[in-house]
Amino acid sequence: MLEGLSILDERKRATLHLFYAEELTVAEIAGRRRQSASAVKMELLRARRELSGIVRKLLNKKSQ
Repeated sequence: MLEGLSILDERKRATLHLFYAEELTVAEIAGRRRQSASAVKMELLRARRELSGIVRKLLNKKSQ
């Protein structure tokens, strides 16, 4: 998982970190970044999807 996170771009990685590691709410992240809550939700969605794809690829490589 950590290897997958290192592949994500900085903004997506930071968004995931704020949400999961620092346990900030979407509203708190939006306030810090001066963007809408819906923009933060969309960024979380995209980051999760991208991370999921990256992890799948890494797991497939390791199982071969």
